[in-house]
Amino acid sequence: MRWWKAAASAAHVEEHKKELAALLVPIRAAVEQRLLVKIVAVDLEVEVARVEVELEHARHEVMVAQRALDTLLGDRAYVAPDGHALEQPGAFREPDPWPAVATRLGAHPDLALARAREAEQRALAAAAEAGDPATLVVGVGARQEGTDGATFAGAALRLTVPFGNASAPLAEQHRAEAEAAAVERAYAEQLLAGELAEMTARYDAARSHLELVDTRLIGALQERVDLVAKALLEGRARLDELVRAERDLLEAHHERVQAAADLLSQHAEAMALSDLLGPSPSGAPE
Repeated sequence: MRWWKAAASAAHVEEHKKELAALLVPIRAAVEQRLLVKIVAVDLEVEVARVEVELEHARHEVMVAQRALDTLLGDRAYVAPDGHALEQPGAFREPDPWPAVATRLGAHPDLALARAREAEQRALAAAAEAGDPATLVVGVGARQEGTDGATFAGAALRLTVPFGNASAPLAEQHRAEAEAAAVERAYAEQLLAGELAEMTARYDAARSHLELVDTRLIGALQERVDLVAKALLEGRARLDELVRAERDLLEAHHERVQAAADLLSQHAEAMALSDLLGPSPSGAPE
């Protein structure tokens, strides 16, 4: 996302620079022919210089982001977002992915680990409770009675009944740890549910912001640029007014790039978590 945002911003700045440069050519010619005083062109010259500095910075950001991406991926191929398509008004209409992710919350690794810990402790407690049971021993033995040496064989019965289970304290410990694991699991589930609700709200807000920039801000600023340019040609506006209008439009395009990158980043995060959690339960929305 950082690389795409930097590249899209650089493209907008470069386009703006071309427009200003084209506008500056006849202005400079008029100044040279003494048809305009130089002070009239100063604002435009300053704006062109400012845009050139901004463009250099944007290109540097692209280079840094590209190197970071190359380091992370190495020789693996990657597909960049379709920047041109996403820059069209109303282009990003993907539904909110977070509700579908919420239906698979139970498959989250943190919850699976907590359930495994709880089950392990309950199993250990059950095993400890089953230790040292009462035992019944049946056998055959021989004994001698009197002094004549007579012997006889008979059955011997022995019952061992323990007064207490030596493993009882251990069983109690495992039961306590199982209960603690259950509480931790419930807390983790509540925490994850809250995070998913927050992500849904953030996604909706980001999409609304992008739509407003598309449908209201950029359109209004573009109309102002057109009207000021027309008025300038008719002698009813000043050059510095057109420069300011162009600058406001450029900043609105920057804001749109930021909003689109934010929305794309959230969507990618949801898709990554969705892949981790696996398929949706039967009947749940994808």
